[in-house]
Amino acid sequence: MEPVGRIPGGPTSGSRGRSGPSTRSGASPRVVCEEMGASLPETRYARRGDINIAYQVVGEGERDLVLVSSWFSHLEARWDIPSFAHYLRRLASFGRLISFDK
Repeated sequence: MEPVGRIPGGPTSGSRGRSGPSTRSGASPRVVCEEMGASLPETRYARRGDINIAYQVVGEGERDLVLVSSWFSHLEARWDIPSFAHYLRRLASFGRLISFDK
């Protein structure tokens, strides 16, 4: 697969055009996370033939951990669920977490 970066006019972090769940304050978890100084991963794209595959890389380290999510593969929407975002951050604490849309 060859990385292609962002697709012009394609989805970007924070610009999905839909509203996600909100916290008690009314702000989405994504906004709260950004206000706390935590950065959300950039969604990038790899080309395989005529298909673009979205992926994210979170964390650093010697080990690569590839997450193959069988039930929730929307890369950006899962950061809107606080418990799932916590799960992803914990996985990324062990090394580099690589995940992709199916």
